[in-house]
Amino acid sequence: MKYIVTEPQLMLFLRRRFTPEDLSWIVNDVKHKIEEEGIMEEMAIYGTISQFIVERFPKLETHSDYKALEAALTAFIKLKLGLD
Repeated sequence: MKYIVTEPQLMLFLRRRFTPEDLSWIVNDVKHKIEEEGIMEEMAIYGTISQFIVERFPKLETHSDYKALEAALTAFIKLKLGLD
């Protein structure tokens, strides 16, 4: 099942959890990995997100918490980089 989420909804969710600097770093890191290192888009996105979430939220209580953050960040990165 695919959810339809508007950009304002996504931004509100992310702003409550991450700083603008965090979001900028994530997007720039993924862009660098794709353009400079030649890593496939999906691998660059999920690798960066996974690393960031584990470092930033080492005590996530459930797998669904992780998946919610991952889904939102993935949508944000793809939106900002014009992917998919």
